[in-house]
Amino acid sequence: MLGKILFATDFSECCSKAVEFIKKMKESVNEIVVLHVIDEKEIRTVATNIAWIGESLKDFEEDLRKKMRTKAEEEMDRLREQLEGFEVKTIVTEGYVAEKIIEVSESEDVALIVMGSHGKSNLKEILLGSVSESVIKRARKPVAIVRREYEL
Repeated sequence: MLGKILFATDFSECCSKAVEFIKKMKESVNEIVVLHVIDEKEIRTVATNIAWIGESLKDFEEDLRKKMRTKAEEEMDRLREQLEGFEVKTIVTEGYVAEKIIEVSESEDVALIVMGSHGKSNLKEILLGSVSESVIKRARKPVAIVRREYEL
């Protein structure tokens, strides 16, 4: 029995495959902590590149964070429905993604971290996404990586 697992998601297609993987573990899992990290690097990149349109950088960043959080909460509601039958706890936070995944895995004392191999960027030429790779290298908890479909 695994008990509690952490499912780190960016709501990408690859993470949808991870949901199916988790459903197959129904007998071994009694709680799922679903985590979405609003990427601090993404916020800074977008805000820096857009701020020139006349809005102050601080105001734009604040508005962007609110919109990203609202979207994430909506996606979390959908995931909760897909994971019906499991006890589900959702967390939406901000920061550097790999660091937050590791931090939450420790604070929630999960038995396993589940995540997709690739996120939104989904660069086909990369064998493993940078966040996945970082979590694998640094986490003290076991990590299950759900691969995307590969086209040759």
